Amino acid sequence: MSFRMTGWWARWPEDRETLVQTLAVAAAFREGFTGRLDIAILGDIAGAGADLPSALRETGIVDAELPEVVLGGADDPPPHGQHIDAFAELFALADESRLRSAAPVFSVGLPADGAVANAACVALSANPDSAHVIMLGDGLDGISEVGARVPVSVVALSPLARRVACALTLPHPVHAISRPPHPVRMPRGEIVALDGRRAGDLRLAAGVQGALLAIAHGARLTPECLAAYGVSWVARHDEVVLARVSAMHAELAVASNHQMV
Repeated sequence: MSFRMTGWWARWPEDRETLVQTLAVAAAFREGFTGRLDIAILGDIAGAGADLPSALRETGIVDAELPEVVLGGADDPPPHGQHIDAFAELFALADESRLRSAAPVFSVGLPADGAVANAACVALSANPDSAHVIMLGDGLDGISEVGARVPVSVVALSPLARRVACALTLPHPVHAISRPPHPVRMPRGEIVALDGRRAGDLRLAAGVQGALLAIAHGARLTPECLAAYGVSWVARHDEVVLARVSAMHAELAVASNHQMV
């Protein structure tokens, strides 16, 4: 994955919360980072160096879970630098690009992982009145259990996965759409089930206003990492994390999309 590891900057102590969230993202998806993450600190560099380790420990993050991070003092932002509040979004976009370039678009087989469907069932048990589940990803294992309870929308990159989903005969209807490039184009639903190993999935799911996210493979996710994507922690059930999309974040996604058009 191509992701810029230098040129980042933050103000201290004003950006303390954002910096903690940024490092929580780096810890959750550390395999996606290569090289050294350099962050220029404008302000009290000594205070940042002293406070950040304890702030990360409070979130449950230890040094071994992070890529190599170097904080340096600076009087001004680096030339062509990027403020740290863009880190989570830009990393998710890089992850999305990697996913699309490696996707098995013409595969004769489908990924076998029932974890996303299991996460959806966990969310349905916690919220039995939910009327519609979105399954984000190309894997269809376990979808019959979800489709036996509620209508399902499959959001998949693979045309084969979409064709197979639409051909399924289940007690409730199954629809399929292509994975959209922007969160605002996600379908509406009460529950979004996704893979917590992909920052790109978190970015897209956060566009479904008010939805309960059912996140499979969520062992590494922390409340601070989710907060970087506008999502609030609800509960953990083994490796399934339940989280809620904030209405404000979804509105910002809509505004951002309008500015891009």
